[in-house]
Amino acid sequence: MGESDVTTRDLARARDDDPDFVDESEDREQTKGEDSGQPAASASTVADAGGEKEPLLPGDQTERYTSRWQGIQARFVDQPRQAVEHADGLVADLMQRLAAGFSEEREKLESRGTAATTSRPKTCASR
Repeated sequence: MGESDVTTRDLARARDDDPDFVDESEDREQTKGEDSGQPAASASTVADAGGEKEPLLPGDQTERYTSRWQGIQARFVDQPRQAVEHADGLVADLMQRLAAGFSEEREKLESRGTAATTSRPKTCASR
């Protein structure tokens, strides 16, 4: 890994420095044993607003990350230190991609919410 590569340690520090960060791990621990009756979503999919499951990453990116992970695993026996460093870089890269995707989706939802709240008063006022 080069000096400019981001690691999971860098991401953890960024989270610790973020005043808006809310640690929800306690909530997850409390609900872990609860059965909602709903099937659990796969780690690689997320349900959209309509309940449809969509992949977290496009298929080509999923394949690329899977291929990189398999290569890292294969090198672990002969080069464990380098394999761990590469795995850390892979995880950090994947986390950044997921965070960017979530950020884009959040912006879309927020813009839809803003449009809905600004159009509603006009509709009510015209009655």
